[in-house]
Amino acid sequence: MTNQEPPTDTQRQGKRTRIDPSAKDPSTADRPQNQARQPPKSLAEAFIRSHVASLHPQLASILEKLGIDQVHRLQSVYNKQTQSARMEDDSEFIPRSARLEFKFHMTKSSFC
Repeated sequence: MTNQEPPTDTQRQGKRTRIDPSAKDPSTADRPQNQARQPPKSLAEAFIRSHVASLHPQLASILEKLGIDQVHRLQSVYNKQTQSARMEDDSEFIPRSARLEFKFHMTKSSFC
């Protein structure tokens, strides 16, 4: 193929696609830059803090503490549910906390 010939469809399919590194990720384009890569727990805590900020200071501190405690409990329950689901799905799965090292010792007379 010379430079004057237009590429055919079969030649175009073999070309690689290049992604523009300056393009914005659509999932983070509308969020502020500091919240773009935060974990969900941190986002939930920030949401609670921002929504109680306009309340009376004494009431806001109580509601903020209770709300953040609830987020921690919900995360703990979620983690336990996923672990339980994993154990139910795989009958041979043993969590690390339940693993033990077994060593059996036998005397030589028991081999006979």
